[in-house]
Amino acid sequence: MPISRRDFLLRSAGVASVSAMVPRWAVDGAKFFEETPVTGIELDGRRVVAVQTPAGRIETRLVINAAGPQAPLVGRMVGLDLPVDPRRRHIFVTDSFSEIKHPMPLVTDLGSGFYCRSEQGAILMSPGDIGAQTEYTASVDWSVLELTVEKAIKRLPVLEHAQVRHAWAGLRPLTPDGRGILDWAPGIEGLYLAIGFCGHGFQHSFAVGEMVAELLTTGVTSLDVSDLRLGRF
Repeated sequence: MPISRRDFLLRSAGVASVSAMVPRWAVDGAKFFEETPVTGIELDGRRVVAVQTPAGRIETRLVINAAGPQAPLVGRMVGLDLPVDPRRRHIFVTDSFSEIKHPMPLVTDLGSGFYCRSEQGAILMSPGDIGAQTEYTASVDWSVLELTVEKAIKRLPVLEHAQVRHAWAGLRPLTPDGRGILDWAPGIEGLYLAIGFCGHGFQHSFAVGEMVAELLTTGVTSLDVSDLRLGRF
């Protein structure tokens, strides 16, 4: 796998840097409602006119469904069955581990799905598991650790000496072909879909945000995203 010195990782500090941009967007007129889930989308016929939230009704002619694993639930609010299936995946992180030279780039075993990389001086790794069923919340199933260790030692035997310190699980909004969806919702005027990025949404968000902004403000995008239309399914 080719490695570039320009490759980089966005850890927690990277996420924090995005949050730090919120005040700048607010200056431009954006409003942010934290801990305020959309509980319904109000239609006039087949046209979006408002969203419902615990804090009250918000009138709008445009809704962007960019809800990640929750995207299918948002689609159901207007009667859509979207081809996005949230499945659980596990991440395990070792204690500080000096028997591998850091920083180690992302290493993926395409045969088993296992992948790992440096996380500061530790090793972050995943068995590449795909949950057996659709889920909308995720918690750690520690029985998955055994499979992770088996795959890890097979690919990098030195990891036999590592000790796992903590773990977490998340949801990957999977599509049938493993690619995201960028398109207007069929039959619903004013609902745009930016969904199904299969666990890579944060990585893709910069480009996706730019494409969606271009489309909504000018009607066209500077890149051809037609391959991501919903109609391919």
